[in-house]
Amino acid sequence: MNEEKNNCILVITPGYPSRENPYNNSFVHQRVLGYLKENLSVEVFSVPGSPYRKNMNTPEIKHYRIDDVPVHEGTHGNLKTYLQNHRYDKILIHFAWKAIMEVVLSETPDTPLIVWVHGVEALSWTRRLFNLTPDPRELLKFLGYIPLNRIQLNFVRRLIMQQKVRDITFVFVSHWMKKVLEEDTGVPATIRNYRVIPNVVNDELFQYREKESGLRYHIFNVRPYHSRKYANDLMVETILKLQQSEHFEKLRFSLYGEGRLFEKTVEPIRSLSNVHIENRMLSQTEIAEKHKENGILLMPTRQDAQGVSMCEAMSSGLVPVVSDNTAIPEFVCDGCGYLCEGPEEMASAIIELIEHPILYAQKSEKASAYIQAKCAGAVVLKEELELIQES
Repeated sequence: MNEEKNNCILVITPGYPSRENPYNNSFVHQRVLGYLKENLSVEVFSVPGSPYRKNMNTPEIKHYRIDDVPVHEGTHGNLKTYLQNHRYDKILIHFAWKAIMEVVLSETPDTPLIVWVHGVEALSWTRRLFNLTPDPRELLKFLGYIPLNRIQLNFVRRLIMQQKVRDITFVFVSHWMKKVLEEDTGVPATIRNYRVIPNVVNDELFQYREKESGLRYHIFNVRPYHSRKYANDLMVETILKLQQSEHFEKLRFSLYGEGRLFEKTVEPIRSLSNVHIENRMLSQTEIAEKHKENGILLMPTRQDAQGVSMCEAMSSGLVPVVSDNTAIPEFVCDGCGYLCEGPEEMASAIIELIEHPILYAQKSEKASAYIQAKCAGAVVLKEELELIQES
């Protein structure tokens, strides 16, 4: 017998914070906490494991609570059984992975679905060619990824077409993400039911504080180093170009991150006395503290559907010196930062900020105001609640 959950929302995600892993898909948790504050009845079902293959085993479901959020964790088989025995008013799904979506579609034929598309599950392998290296192991890994990616994109295409017969709404974090999804899946018409709602920035944690003039000499970056998409090599090139500036000795760089490319990437700048490097990721609280100590964000990218780390830094008042590609221009305006074509332009932007402290102060204040107007918790929550509560 199905258990009816009146006015209740189920959030399904491939991972969720727990005591053992407090930062696992924390951006989903922040949304759920916002829903709870608005008195929505929300539960979470987490399905960890491979996003490409179903695990239909049915071990005992793990149940726990975090910050008063009830969480159920299990396999795809557990999810199937759970949905057979529980009914919700709406189901919210983060990442349109085929393995999870097929279970949801088969077991909830009449339930409205809201599906967040974040990028990794909806971009063609051809957009990841920058990850190719001469390393035979890396090449084999990439070649193995191609057929899985094609199967996933074919599924997303079919999912989009199901909007004709199913109540499915897609949420994209940027207009770029929607455009690319339509291109890469080859849908014959544009997506009908969708919203563009960015990932939230915790403006209570990443608060704006007026920057002292001297902080324009302090440059910050925190990034993963497991993929070339994060363009940490371009950040290193920018620092090396800045060596040619008369201001270089006054600059202080604070760089954090980890991943298989870390040591090789930072090796050319490791000996520089004004470059502080740590091979570790930072917690959200640590990042907020580092924002207080720095004034410029140097963060190139090869591909970003939004650039949440960039948005967080802007909220704190750091001036972004970033790449002019993918979705980044949707979140950085001329008055609050610099959209650059490469390391040469990035170095020039930093020098301009150094030489013009009033301009720096203006861009710092505007960066925070601009991004909070787009991504602050109350702004994003209002848009998502309107979507969830639509009849």
